[in-house]
Amino acid sequence: MLDGFTRHSVRTLLALLVLAIGVFGYGVFRLAQGPVPLDFALEPLEKTLSMMSGNTIRMRQAALSWDSTSGDLGLDLRGITMSTPDGGHLLSLPTAWLEFSGQELLRGRFQPTVLRLTGLTLRGRRTENGNFMLGVQAESDATTLAPPAEELADTRSPAQWLTDVFLLGKPNGLRQVRLRDTRVLLVDERMNVEWRMNDLSATLQADPSGNPLGGMEGTLILPGQETRITLFGRLNLADPTQPDDDVWTVNGDIANLMPSTIAARLPGLPELTGLELPSQVTAQATLDSRGHPQSLAARLSFGAGRLVHAELPTGVLAVAGGEINVGLQQNRLDIDINSLTLGNGTGLTGKVALNRLQFPLQVEAALAVKTVSLADLPTLWPASVAPNPRRWILTNLSKGGVSEASAKLKAVLPARDGEPDIQDLTATLKAANIDVAYLGKLPPVEGVGGSLTYTHSDGRLAMTLQDGRVRGGLTVPSGSIAITGLKAKDQHMALNMQIEGPVSEALALLDQPPLGFMKRFGIDPKQSNGAAQVNLQMGFPLLDALKVEQLEIAADAVLTDAALRNVIEDVSLSEAALTLKVTRKGLSGGGKGKLNGVGFQINWTESFGDAGRSLSLLGAVDDSGRAALKLPGAGYVSGPIDLNLTYLESKPKQARVQVKADLTRARLEVADILYVKPPGESAQATADLVMENNRLTQIPAFDYRTATGRGAEGSVQFDSRMDITQAVLRRVQLPGTDLAASVKRGRDGWTIGLEGRALDLTALMAERAKQPPNPKAPRFRSP
Repeated sequence: MLDGFTRHSVRTLLALLVLAIGVFGYGVFRLAQGPVPLDFALEPLEKTLSMMSGNTIRMRQAALSWDSTSGDLGLDLRGITMSTPDGGHLLSLPTAWLEFSGQELLRGRFQPTVLRLTGLTLRGRRTENGNFMLGVQAESDATTLAPPAEELADTRSPAQWLTDVFLLGKPNGLRQVRLRDTRVLLVDERMNVEWRMNDLSATLQADPSGNPLGGMEGTLILPGQETRITLFGRLNLADPTQPDDDVWTVNGDIANLMPSTIAARLPGLPELTGLELPSQVTAQATLDSRGHPQSLAARLSFGAGRLVHAELPTGVLAVAGGEINVGLQQNRLDIDINSLTLGNGTGLTGKVALNRLQFPLQVEAALAVKTVSLADLPTLWPASVAPNPRRWILTNLSKGGVSEASAKLKAVLPARDGEPDIQDLTATLKAANIDVAYLGKLPPVEGVGGSLTYTHSDGRLAMTLQDGRVRGGLTVPSGSIAITGLKAKDQHMALNMQIEGPVSEALALLDQPPLGFMKRFGIDPKQSNGAAQVNLQMGFPLLDALKVEQLEIAADAVLTDAALRNVIEDVSLSEAALTLKVTRKGLSGGGKGKLNGVGFQINWTESFGDAGRSLSLLGAVDDSGRAALKLPGAGYVSGPIDLNLTYLESKPKQARVQVKADLTRARLEVADILYVKPPGESAQATADLVMENNRLTQIPAFDYRTATGRGAEGSVQFDSRMDITQAVLRRVQLPGTDLAASVKRGRDGWTIGLEGRALDLTALMAERAKQPPNPKAPRFRSP
């Protein structure tokens, strides 16, 4: 059983509990009816808050209120002003909600914890000297968004100022400040720009170390667009007494951002003016107390839009979309182009680095491009970037496209409007199915694949050619083009192409202006056959009015089973296997072939100067061959003759023929003097022939010798029918005969002159009788 004292104590506690429940119930009931005015406690409340903040705080009214949505109990304050102890204005708030710690209140201490501001309009201004001002008005009073007229008394940063005002992180300060449904107007007089935000929600609080941190979300109002911004930041107060060493760490997401619209409001960012690209931005940055970036890591994703820049060939470039990463660290800016797709389907990736963020700027870039049509290249390649190679490429390359391209650049930009100093630039293109023009009216190489490389250090553009073709059935398995002097006033081009195909088409190519080689040789390409492999080499200055004498050219040709008509007048070449070299000075080479069906070893030299044409022929000629070649001696000689013949043509239709003949296998008969050399008897002959209009006119000199000592030397002249009109035998040595003779045809017959040491025809007659007769042997005809 309980004693009397215990029973009394229990009754007392129960009574107090019932009283507390009653008071609590009444309080809840009263607060549910509306705020409980605290006008009687207004002055103590002002003193308490002023003592805690270190500034002077005044309020028009205060009430204890219960937030039915959050369930929080707090003070609903109206007409709040804050000023410094010496009377300097700091802040005016039309309304505020102040939560306090119930636990501390039970201990007899009033400790505010959370300040909530709803439906306000914040007006801030940074003056030209860098000072900040801040003004606040209630939403119901916000008929305009004019900036505040008064300037802050000090030059602390806004973050430092707000931290000091609300005592965030300090023992007697707030733990958190919340803004909801707030409008913001920021006027930056230094940059002459205004920023407006709607539906701003923000939270500012302090971490355990006392450093402010917070986040915000709102809509930035720009002309023609609304940009949604979400930010979370942390302020590191390295030394609360030194605001200049404060560092902000900010994470943010920005939706529906148009960089060109931002640039139009920031005179310091003209580079963004032409970026008309709807973008999404995710970024993390560190800023100093004045808002200058110290480090940045950002990802920019953008959709369909366009780039606008005066340096672009058409001024505008359509963009389908892309993604870019931007990094800033220790005064170095790195831009990674993960993807950039143009409106025509061309893809771009790469990296750009600025090693310092002040002029002169040091720029390094590495870019890669895929799928570029040559038809689109003029609209993509700015005229001011490598203008000389650009001009040549756009003029001489057509059709097809670039499967991939890459470029590496090092440059220095001395000033914002200065010309870049390109220290190094290497660009490479891989092309497919393109047409390449290279000189005047020469047909282009079509359907070429290959690569093109430009090196700025030596001003050289080099292109490799693969698997091309030239009209008429010619193919170009390989080749190269090199242009030098692209950094200088004058440029020079060197071309090397391997060409294969029909001889007729290869010769037709060499006959095109400004070459015209076949015309100089007197050869009609259409009257030729066979297969050709030609290595064409050309070098010339890149001039609009190129002269032939400025052209360096060489063509190494291998002809197989070739046929050429009228290599010499009325003499055609067939079944030839020749290796020839053609230059601007002429032609040289040789091989094997048949002239009018007679096989020879051929050495061919052709000069475009005074030297003319030279053909050296080595071969055996029988009776039919001599007839086919219209060689003299028909009826005098029968059987094969081994010839070493040199044909020299100094002028058209005027030629000299130097002949060395081995007559050992042939029969030689001069019936008029009863001389016969039978086959098998060794005999050699040389002769110098003069031909005009493809007709033998004279033999200025000949020499005939046998192994038995027989011989003759002299000269012969012929008429238009190739009949002898005069023969001069300076010496004739036959068995029993050693004399000089002359025979000349006149109107009345032949005039014969003899002079010598001996004349004995009996030996000749005896030898002639031993030989079979030759009824076809020619004799001197009477005139």
